[in-house]
This record gives sequence, C-alpha cells and structure tokens, in this order.
Amino acid sequence: MLALKTHRKTKEMSVSGSHKSEDKRTSRVQELWASLRDGEKQALTALFERFYGRLYDYGIKMVADQETVKDAIQEMFLSLWEYRQNLDTEVSVASYLYTSFRRILLKQVDKSRRQKLRNLEYAENSFDNVFNVEELMTGFELQKEQRQQLEQALSGLTKRQKEAIYLRFYEGLSTNEVTEIMQISRQSVYNLVGEAIGRMQEFVQSNK
Repeated sequence: MLALKTHRKTKEMSVSGSHKSEDKRTSRVQELWASLRDGEKQALTALFERFYGRLYDYGIKMVADQETVKDAIQEMFLSLWEYRQNLDTEVSVASYLYTSFRRILLKQVDKSRRQKLRNLEYAENSFDNVFNVEELMTGFELQKEQRQQLEQALSGLTKRQKEAIYLRFYEGLSTNEVTEIMQISRQSVYNLVGEAIGRMQEFVQSNK
C-alpha cells in the first residue's frame, strides 16, 4: 500500500516558504547576471559556483565522459565572459545556461564522433541514469513486488521523457525553459511529461 497521504500536509505547509526562498535565489542570480554583463569577474565566479554542479549532473546523463562534460562547462563560462556585453538581462539565467551548455556539449561530441544527427541520436542514448530508484522511493512504503513494478514503469520511459522529467521536476525549470533547452515545442514538452506522469499514475492506481 502506498503511504502518500502522510506527506501531503507537510508539503502544503512548506510551499509558501519554498516559493519565497526560490524567489530570493532567482533575484540573486539575476543580480549576478547583470553584474557579469557590467564586467565583474566576481559575478562570473559566483554563477560558476552556483551552477557547476547542476550542469555537471545534467551533462553526465547525456554524455558518460567526465572530461567532455567538464570541458563543455568551462567553455561555456569562458564564452559568457568573452561575450558578456551582449548578454540579455531579461532572460531566464538558468534556461540560458542550460541551453548554451547543451549546445556546446553536443557540439563537442559531434566533433569527436563526427555525428551529424546529434539531437536525435543522443536523445535515444541519453538519460539512462536520471531516475535513482532509491530517491523515488522516498515517501513510498513498497513491498518487493511493488518496487519491481515501479522499476519496470521507470524503465519504460523514453530517453526524451526522462530528460523532460529531469529538467521539469528535478531541476524545477518551467515549461518554457525546458522548451528552450530541449529545442522542442511547448506541446512536445507537455506530451513528454504528460505521458511519463501517465505511466506513473497507472502504477499508483494498479497498486492501491
């Protein structure tokens, strides 16, 4: 039996506080972005420290090569500094960084492996490790059989669904931001996420 109800009240109570905290973080990031545009190196360093881990986790799920991922992150931040005066202060910083990083990473992989259809081919060979089953089990009391069923449901997701779920819920990015990063339409994001959630709902319903 899934034990979900006991967690709902706590989550509802924390929503307001988490939103305020998120707003402060977003505001601070936008301030750093503006300072970077004005030529402050400390702002570049602060942004690097804030986003390095998140970008690395995202990149390593696309390309299982630590050095390639690290090089792509370094190249992106160097490019930010070089072209800082051209930065738009009105953009979503997270969306801009993920989009730029994804493009640079795939370009590097293209160069080394000479692949022309990078988005399609890497979409089919990426994000195998997005879902850590132990993390997903948080809040669920599962028997061995139920655990196996959930693992089966997760393995049934496509690589694109996994990437969309990762960006939308693990990274907390908006639908518009996911659209920019994955270079697909809003409807495609809705479809990918909707289908993935549908699979999970089927699992929940079948195990009540």
